[in-house]
Amino acid sequence: MANWKLTNDPLEIAPNLWFSGSMPRKTNFEKSDTKLVVCAENGCDCQDDIPDDTSLYYVSDKGLVVIGGCSHSGLVNTLQRGFEITRQTRLAGWIGGTHLGPVSNTQQELSLSTLEQYSPDFIAANHCTGFDMMAELRDRFGKKIIPAFIGTMIEF
Repeated sequence: MANWKLTNDPLEIAPNLWFSGSMPRKTNFEKSDTKLVVCAENGCDCQDDIPDDTSLYYVSDKGLVVIGGCSHSGLVNTLQRGFEITRQTRLAGWIGGTHLGPVSNTQQELSLSTLEQYSPDFIAANHCTGFDMMAELRDRFGKKIIPAFIGTMIEF
Protein backbone atom coordinates (compact mmCIF):
# COMPACT_ATOMS: atom_id res chain seq x y z
CA MET A 1 0.00 0.00 0.00
CA ALA A 2 1.40 3.38 -1.01
CA ASN A 3 2.16 5.95 1.63
CA TRP A 4 0.78 9.36 0.67
CA LYS A 5 -0.24 12.55 2.36
CA LEU A 6 -2.80 14.99 1.02
CA THR A 7 -1.26 18.37 0.44
CA ASN A 8 -2.94 21.60 1.43
CA ASP A 9 -1.15 23.30 -1.43
CA PRO A 10 -2.64 23.59 -4.91
CA LEU A 11 -0.63 22.04 -7.69
CA GLU A 12 -0.55 22.79 -11.42
CA ILE A 13 -0.52 19.28 -12.88
CA ALA A 14 -0.62 20.26 -16.57
CA PRO A 15 -0.89 23.53 -18.48
CA ASN A 16 -4.14 25.20 -17.35
CA LEU A 17 -5.08 22.26 -15.08
CA TRP A 18 -4.88 22.61 -11.32
CA PHE A 19 -5.36 20.22 -8.39
CA SER A 20 -7.03 21.94 -5.45
CA GLY A 21 -5.19 20.32 -2.58
CA SER A 22 -7.22 20.05 0.61
CA MET A 23 -10.36 22.17 0.33
CA PRO A 24 -10.59 25.13 2.73
CA ARG A 25 -14.02 25.67 4.28
CA LYS A 26 -14.59 29.39 4.47
CA THR A 27 -18.35 29.88 4.10
CA ASN A 28 -20.42 29.91 7.26
CA PHE A 29 -23.46 28.25 5.65
CA GLU A 30 -21.88 25.19 4.01
CA LYS A 31 -22.03 22.49 6.64
CA SER A 32 -20.88 18.92 6.39
CA ASP A 33 -23.44 16.27 5.55
CA THR A 34 -24.49 14.95 8.97
CA LYS A 35 -25.12 11.50 7.48
CA LEU A 36 -21.41 11.06 6.69
CA VAL A 37 -19.81 9.35 9.67
CA VAL A 38 -16.65 7.45 10.48
CA CYS A 39 -16.63 4.43 12.72
CA ALA A 40 -14.00 5.11 15.37
CA GLU A 41 -12.04 2.42 17.22
CA ASN A 42 -14.26 2.77 20.27
CA GLY A 43 -17.31 1.97 18.14
CA CYS A 44 -18.95 5.39 18.12
CA ASP A 45 -19.97 7.10 14.93
CA CYS A 46 -18.23 10.44 14.52
CA GLN A 47 -18.81 13.15 11.93
CA ASP A 48 -16.61 12.71 8.86
CA ASP A 49 -15.53 16.13 7.61
CA ILE A 50 -13.99 14.52 4.48
CA PRO A 51 -10.61 16.30 4.77
CA ASP A 52 -9.54 14.69 1.49
CA ASP A 53 -12.28 16.45 -0.54
CA THR A 54 -10.54 17.79 -3.66
CA SER A 55 -11.31 19.12 -7.15
CA LEU A 56 -9.63 19.89 -10.43
CA TYR A 57 -9.73 23.32 -12.06
CA TYR A 58 -9.32 23.87 -15.76
CA VAL A 59 -8.62 27.34 -17.15
CA SER A 60 -10.36 27.56 -20.51
CA ASP A 61 -10.55 30.44 -22.97
CA LYS A 62 -13.98 31.20 -21.49
CA GLY A 63 -12.96 31.08 -17.83
CA LEU A 64 -12.78 28.58 -15.00
CA VAL A 65 -14.21 25.08 -15.35
CA VAL A 66 -14.57 23.23 -12.06
CA ILE A 67 -14.23 19.45 -12.23
CA GLY A 68 -15.48 18.29 -8.87
CA GLY A 69 -16.12 14.98 -7.28
CA CYS A 70 -18.83 15.22 -4.67
CA SER A 71 -18.04 18.68 -3.27
CA HIS A 72 -18.45 17.67 0.37
CA SER A 73 -16.80 20.95 1.38
CA GLY A 74 -19.58 22.87 -0.34
CA LEU A 75 -20.19 24.14 -3.84
CA VAL A 76 -19.26 27.74 -2.97
CA ASN A 77 -16.09 26.76 -1.08
CA THR A 78 -15.09 24.70 -4.10
CA LEU A 79 -15.75 27.60 -6.48
CA GLN A 80 -13.89 30.09 -4.31
CA ARG A 81 -10.87 27.80 -4.08
CA GLY A 82 -10.77 27.55 -7.88
CA PHE A 83 -10.92 31.31 -8.34
CA GLU A 84 -8.19 31.76 -5.73
CA ILE A 85 -5.84 29.19 -7.28
CA THR A 86 -6.31 30.08 -10.94
CA ARG A 87 -6.86 33.84 -10.52
CA GLN A 88 -9.84 33.56 -12.88
CA THR A 89 -12.85 35.81 -12.35
CA ARG A 90 -15.39 34.13 -14.64
CA LEU A 91 -17.01 30.72 -14.17
CA ALA A 92 -17.36 28.97 -17.52
CA GLY A 93 -18.76 25.74 -16.11
CA TRP A 94 -19.16 23.13 -13.43
CA ILE A 95 -18.73 19.38 -13.96
CA GLY A 96 -19.47 16.96 -11.14
CA GLY A 97 -21.47 16.46 -8.01
CA THR A 98 -22.71 19.45 -6.05
CA HIS A 99 -23.68 17.58 -2.86
CA LEU A 100 -26.75 19.80 -2.65
CA GLY A 101 -29.14 16.87 -2.40
CA PRO A 102 -28.51 15.90 1.23
CA VAL A 103 -27.90 19.36 2.77
CA SER A 104 -30.27 21.83 4.43
CA ASN A 105 -32.71 24.01 2.50
CA THR A 106 -30.78 27.08 3.68
CA GLN A 107 -27.51 25.75 2.29
CA GLN A 108 -29.23 24.77 -0.95
CA GLU A 109 -30.68 28.27 -1.43
CA LEU A 110 -27.49 30.16 -0.54
CA SER A 111 -25.33 27.91 -2.74
CA LEU A 112 -27.68 28.20 -5.72
CA SER A 113 -28.00 31.97 -5.30
CA THR A 114 -24.22 32.28 -5.32
CA LEU A 115 -23.95 30.04 -8.37
CA GLU A 116 -26.50 32.23 -10.18
CA GLN A 117 -24.32 35.29 -9.55
CA TYR A 118 -21.47 33.65 -11.48
CA SER A 119 -23.73 32.99 -14.48
CA PRO A 120 -21.87 29.91 -15.80
CA ASP A 121 -22.19 28.77 -19.42
CA PHE A 122 -23.04 25.25 -18.29
CA ILE A 123 -23.56 23.12 -15.21
CA ALA A 124 -23.00 19.41 -15.74
CA ALA A 125 -24.24 18.10 -12.41
CA ASN A 126 -24.49 14.50 -11.32
CA HIS A 127 -24.91 11.92 -8.53
CA CYS A 128 -25.08 13.66 -5.12
CA THR A 129 -26.88 16.66 -6.59
CA GLY A 130 -30.10 14.67 -6.29
CA PHE A 131 -33.14 14.71 -8.55
CA ASP A 132 -34.92 17.53 -6.69
CA MET A 133 -31.85 19.76 -6.96
CA MET A 134 -31.38 18.80 -10.62
CA ALA A 135 -34.94 20.01 -11.20
CA GLU A 136 -34.22 23.22 -9.29
CA LEU A 137 -31.05 23.79 -11.32
CA ARG A 138 -33.07 23.30 -14.51
CA ASP A 139 -35.64 25.84 -13.27
CA ARG A 140 -32.93 28.40 -12.53
CA PHE A 141 -30.48 27.78 -15.37
CA GLY A 142 -32.64 26.34 -18.14
CA LYS A 143 -30.77 24.72 -21.00
CA LYS A 144 -27.41 25.43 -19.35
CA ILE A 145 -28.02 22.31 -17.23
CA ILE A 146 -26.54 19.04 -18.43
CA PRO A 147 -27.52 15.90 -16.50
CA ALA A 148 -23.98 14.51 -16.52
CA PHE A 149 -24.29 10.83 -15.85
CA ILE A 150 -22.00 8.04 -17.04
CA GLY A 151 -21.03 8.42 -20.68
CA THR A 152 -21.94 12.11 -20.98
CA MET A 153 -19.60 14.02 -23.28
CA ILE A 154 -19.22 17.77 -22.80
CA GLU A 155 -17.75 20.05 -25.42
CA PHE A 156 -17.01 23.68 -24.70
